[in-house]
Amino acid sequence: MKNCNPLFIPFSFLLVITFFISSGFAARTDETENDIISGITGLLLRNSISTQPNRPPYTPAVPVPADGSTDISIESVLYWFCYDPDSDAVTYDIFFAKDTPSLTVPVAVDITGFTYDPGTLQEDSVYYWQVVATDEHGSSTAGPVWSFTTGLANQAIVVDHRHTDISQIPDQWLAKARQLAVHYAHTSHGSQVLSGLEWLEGEDASKRSTSLRAAVW
Repeated sequence: MKNCNPLFIPFSFLLVITFFISSGFAARTDETENDIISGITGLLLRNSISTQPNRPPYTPAVPVPADGSTDISIESVLYWFCYDPDSDAVTYDIFFAKDTPSLTVPVAVDITGFTYDPGTLQEDSVYYWQVVATDEHGSSTAGPVWSFTTGLANQAIVVDHRHTDISQIPDQWLAKARQLAVHYAHTSHGSQVLSGLEWLEGEDASKRSTSLRAAVW
């Protein structure tokens, strides 16, 4: 903790300073008036300025995933935000557990950033977590206990220009996609879509059933 007792300059001390100035500084011919004033000012400041008491960090907040959120990825990383009112250095202890809000043992200590990776989580499970912030003077502030629920790992598969392994797509999805019916109406880029649909219609009908209903202006 920082020293919170202000120092007091008694009147007698000021008298001694005044006498010292008149008898000592004045006798030194090599001292200028500015030197004397600077010396007095520095001495008074060193003995009169009191220090403020240390304040603990603010409560950790803004959790990601959000408190109470559902259908969260099993590969999620935890984020939060916190700062110290005195601009002290702050470290964080992380408490994390599945199925219980009783958090007693930290899974990580002395983290200096605002993130923690718990690793791959279990599907369809409830997780609880808490962040405790501690400043460089040992003052701590515990955040609330947050929770979130994970979803299913294979709930959806995204296939776009970044994904080329179409073997991951279930057969039943492909069967449903073969019944595709597309209506496309746009003032530009229509020829690209039409070319692709015409190619699909030219394929083996036993494999695909594609209805081409497109219009281009």
